[in-house]
Amino acid sequence: MVRLSLEDRRRTIGRSLLQLTNKAWALTANEKQSLRSLIAEAESLEDDIQANTRRKYARAYSTWLRFGMDGVKPEERSLLREFRDMGTGGQAAGPGATAGFFVPADFYAKVSSGLAFYGPMFDQNVVTIHDTTTGAPRGYPEDNDTQISGEQSDENAEVTQEDIQGLSSVVLKAFRYSSKLVKVSIALAQDTGFDLDAYLADRFAIRIARAANPRLTTGVGTVEPFGVVTQATLGAVANGSSANTGGSETGGTSIGTGDFAALEASVDFAYRNNGKFMMHPATLSVLRQANNKIGSSLFPELHTAGADTIFGYPVVLNPAMDQLPVNPSSPPATRKTVLFGDFSKYVVRRVTPIIQRLEERFIDFGQYSYIMHQRLDGNLIDGSGGAVKYLANIY
Repeated sequence: MVRLSLEDRRRTIGRSLLQLTNKAWALTANEKQSLRSLIAEAESLEDDIQANTRRKYARAYSTWLRFGMDGVKPEERSLLREFRDMGTGGQAAGPGATAGFFVPADFYAKVSSGLAFYGPMFDQNVVTIHDTTTGAPRGYPEDNDTQISGEQSDENAEVTQEDIQGLSSVVLKAFRYSSKLVKVSIALAQDTGFDLDAYLADRFAIRIARAANPRLTTGVGTVEPFGVVTQATLGAVANGSSANTGGSETGGTSIGTGDFAALEASVDFAYRNNGKFMMHPATLSVLRQANNKIGSSLFPELHTAGADTIFGYPVVLNPAMDQLPVNPSSPPATRKTVLFGDFSKYVVRRVTPIIQRLEERFIDFGQYSYIMHQRLDGNLIDGSGGAVKYLANIY
């Protein structure tokens, strides 16, 4: 018995559907049931075909990483070329050693996981990630309607008109980042026991995160993303921990429980439901060491098992944030040491990445080189509604 391929099954179903839909008379009950069954089978089959195509592409892509186009089967080359990035590849977009390809879904999932590990601004549990296939400017609507409520009205009474407040649009662009060249020996690349895909995904993720996470945190816009710190508004100025410790600490070089309370209170209730604190790892270390007047921990939640919390809110660590100052400055300066609010209002727009494989550049060293390009942008989209606010330490 010959087993039909997915494509052959789709063609067979298509012919059967045509025969039923082109009949000149009304369909019988059995024919109507057959039509519904064929449509359902066709839809299910389409999902299988797409999944199979992705698997074939991932397999061909892995072969291309190791051996270049010469190692890819003829029937798989056309599949690779369907995914080729003609724009980024430029003159190298045709068949050749440096042609670039969009990464498969599984490979991108590995990169995305690494990005989130090395930079909280890529963590979908913290911010909102929006992946797009092109880098064309994309508008995101926002409003500032947090202070407007509905109303109770009497029967037959005219309702009040109240337009949505602060309705506007934020346009996210696509700034280009690269992993720089990653060199791999030819022998290692062609060694089937070496997981080249996982190795490259890890290297690319670390490098892209180290380059982009600071911009998504403190970027000033125009030629780079607007960072979440840049777009956050002032929530509170630190008074310091002297009220907790009985000492002489100032708000320049310390943070007390009152400062966290003031920062929390500055954020609207609507944004506290998904509230989180964000700070530099070194700032968290200082808070862990802080004690009150009787020598107990000032923040006992930071010494319990599990995820770190303050006032029950999760603590997110971001090495691109300002550290808590150690010594006073002259003249005084301001550092934004802690953020609080709903970080899901910060949107990171990412374009499907592309990888290029360079065979000739380091061939005399017995090496291939790879480079990943990732275009992205980010901004706080809350209609200037104060979804995220910062604590200022003036030192």
